[in-house]
Amino acid sequence: MAKASVEINTIEVENKQVKVVGINGQLVYETAEDVRNTFSTITNEDNGYILNISDVERLDSTGIGVLVTFAKRFGNEKSVVVCSNESIKKLLLIAKLDLLFSIVNTDQEAEQQLKNM
Repeated sequence: MAKASVEINTIEVENKQVKVVGINGQLVYETAEDVRNTFSTITNEDNGYILNISDVERLDSTGIGVLVTFAKRFGNEKSVVVCSNESIKKLLLIAKLDLLFSIVNTDQEAEQQLKNM
């Protein structure tokens, strides 16, 4: 059975609270609902959101839907996705998800992006 785990942390970027959500494993049909449920535990009170999917090994269309849910819930103007996995990033670009949120390679790039928002 496919597995995914989600880790949530809060960091400070220029005196603003930013929520960092890391997903690893497989973001597929079997795991999507659990990940969505985790998103619902996060409040909209933070100043920015970083979704790190660099450790996602597999992504299907349901997983892409989870990423769209993230963008809709937290707003594309204060959300950044970190993805250093080139094959996953290619899927995101093919699906035109870069129109919903910024996609960067590292956490540092994401923090810089949030500073500029």
